[in-house]
Amino acid sequence: MKKHISQHFRKMAHKNEDCTILSRTQQAKRTNMAHLNHTALTAIPREIYRLSRLARLDLGHNHIEFISKEIGHLSCLQQLWVNDNPLRELPKELALCAKLTVIDARNTLLCNLPRELSRLHQLQDLELAGCPLKPSLLRLAQGTGGVADVMAHLKRKDERSTLRDALVRRLQATKYIDEPTAVVTDVSTRVFRALKDLPLTHMSKLIHEAERIFPHRPLAVHTDDIRRQLHVIVKEAEVRHAKAQIQLHLRTVFLDPSLDDIVSLARDIYNELPDPADHMILFKRPKTFFTSAFGQTCGASLKSSLGELRLNRSLKREKAQELDPNPSIS
Repeated sequence: MKKHISQHFRKMAHKNEDCTILSRTQQAKRTNMAHLNHTALTAIPREIYRLSRLARLDLGHNHIEFISKEIGHLSCLQQLWVNDNPLRELPKELALCAKLTVIDARNTLLCNLPRELSRLHQLQDLELAGCPLKPSLLRLAQGTGGVADVMAHLKRKDERSTLRDALVRRLQATKYIDEPTAVVTDVSTRVFRALKDLPLTHMSKLIHEAERIFPHRPLAVHTDDIRRQLHVIVKEAEVRHAKAQIQLHLRTVFLDPSLDDIVSLARDIYNELPDPADHMILFKRPKTFFTSAFGQTCGASLKSSLGELRLNRSLKREKAQELDPNPSIS
């Protein structure tokens, strides 16, 4: 008898919960706000994914383990509350909810976050307290930067993943035309992991120069060789850029010489003074350094003049210290 009564009350409780869920879902159609917290949900009702104008979705304190990729259909969603659920992951399709400003995922089972979340440019509040995050994310989430640091981390991952996919396409189109996609993807992934310390500009250069850098066979790819070749190519590009900048500055100082003469002098200046900081000093004070005619100007003379300037400045500082060894701070 007691067992029968207990089952009856459980059925009544489930029926009441179902009525509550149905009532709140119907209400959400009118208000564009779905408050389904504390309703013992184990899954998000399919009807919710059809509410394209929904702005707030509160699913807190339930038993939800999974969010469908259909969440991406909620293009007007601004606030998502999934706190206190046994939720193990957020779908990457959340990135399609471009108006999201709040994601509350406290006290869930999230260990990681999809890199695509970095595309949510309006996201201001990302609550992750009480989640078993992997160490790298946990440090960022608990740091002074908070959400901004987490999003920057995800953005870097997203950008690198995009570049890796671009490398796969480049290699398949040029170098490894007859190789299976899986093989090319594996090679690209290994290279990107090995070069994860390099900036995105270097990785973009890797893609642009893939035909020159990668060997003829995927099995011959060695990440250390790739790194060395990429370093050489990046350095070559930096040198070309520096020389081009010198040429542009020389054109503002000397109007008459031919392009070939300008290129020759720029090369000579770079050979003597390869540091871009020196170039800035030279062309910031052209009347100090470019006092001779074009034909008498060379890298060695400019290097000498720059050295004299620095020596004079050093002597002036030493003299000032001798006159006043303990200058007061005004």
